[in-house]
Amino acid sequence: MPYFNAIFFDIGSTLIPSAKISASAAAHACEQLAHDGLIPNAPAFLSCYQQADALINPPHISHIYSDARIICKAEELARLPADTRRVACFLHSYRDAMRTQIQPSYKMLELFAKLERAGVQRGIISDGSVEGQGEVLFRLGLLSSISPDLCLISEAVGVTKSDPEIYRRALALARVEPSRALMIGDRLDLDVAAPQSLGMKAALLRAHTPPAFISQNISTSANEARPDYVLDTWEELQAWLLGFCV
Repeated sequence: MPYFNAIFFDIGSTLIPSAKISASAAAHACEQLAHDGLIPNAPAFLSCYQQADALINPPHISHIYSDARIICKAEELARLPADTRRVACFLHSYRDAMRTQIQPSYKMLELFAKLERAGVQRGIISDGSVEGQGEVLFRLGLLSSISPDLCLISEAVGVTKSDPEIYRRALALARVEPSRALMIGDRLDLDVAAPQSLGMKAALLRAHTPPAFISQNISTSANEARPDYVLDTWEELQAWLLGFCV
């Protein structure tokens, strides 16, 4: 069993099932729009919203919270006139529904606590806004479980995970050699290839379906990055990581 001095986690589709949460919240928001008479049919508008979500590029920095561009594009696809009331109602309903689904996980908190007791630094490396990703971590109850200075959010760092610089800074802050650091995430391009380019180890977690706007990056080919470890469920990841704490 390898040993790591620092373990970094992605947030979306790693710590939370972001695609599942977003889909449920969008369905709830469409039902609210229909209830308020702002759309004629909830399922039809939801279909347009899902199409629009996949078309918006680049996605908003806090994509999990949705944004007005997606609703406006959905209105266009649904052949509805632009309506600020519809946008405001959707975003309010969507975000309320989404927040209720992000709850602390005893097993997750236990894992972070055991890693801490074992002397393993726990970090976050994630794209997004400080406000948005910070709220996710707060709702998960993880903010106090992250090692000091090791919560690296792209908005605050100034570079995204497509740039190995964010990983370079994480290594410097953790004061660990690359081979003693592990990144855990759901994307081959951002969570595997980028950290591996610096000599870090990378684990691909396939527990959650990626959002629709992300291309199929789970499958591998000869020209793509190959993770050092592949884990299919959160339970498998937990058991594997707790092996470091024995």
